[in-house]
Amino acid sequence: MFSNSDQADSDFDWVGDACDNCPLVPNPDQNPCVCDGCPRPEPTISFDSPVGRGSGVVSWRTTAEVDIVGFNVVVINGKGQRIQQNDVLIRPEAGPPPNSGAYYNCIIPKHKSGQGIFIEMLRATGVVMVHGPVAKVPCN
Repeated sequence: MFSNSDQADSDFDWVGDACDNCPLVPNPDQNPCVCDGCPRPEPTISFDSPVGRGSGVVSWRTTAEVDIVGFNVVVINGKGQRIQQNDVLIRPEAGPPPNSGAYYNCIIPKHKSGQGIFIEMLRATGVVMVHGPVAKVPCN
């Protein structure tokens, strides 16, 4: 690809802003998933945590991590309050782009139903994408 010297290229990916499907995030191949976060993690919860005592394990997988800064596991309670379950930001595990994503797990304390649990995906652009609610893993 050749840049257009008469056109701004805010993300320096050699695709001018007027033609770039995602002008603020570098994506020289114009993969639309870079912009909107697809494919989206589909978080699940199981209640066979090694910690026991009513805790659960929230799991999710990414298939590519281009501009992900990290993840939070949050509970939105009945009053609409956000309660973060992880003490520190869960950092991406995948290697540099392009990559094949990674699997993640987070143990959360005493949560019987799995209701109201979401994954926040923080992007380098400052956008926070919320995925969920978690789905229960069926019993075997």
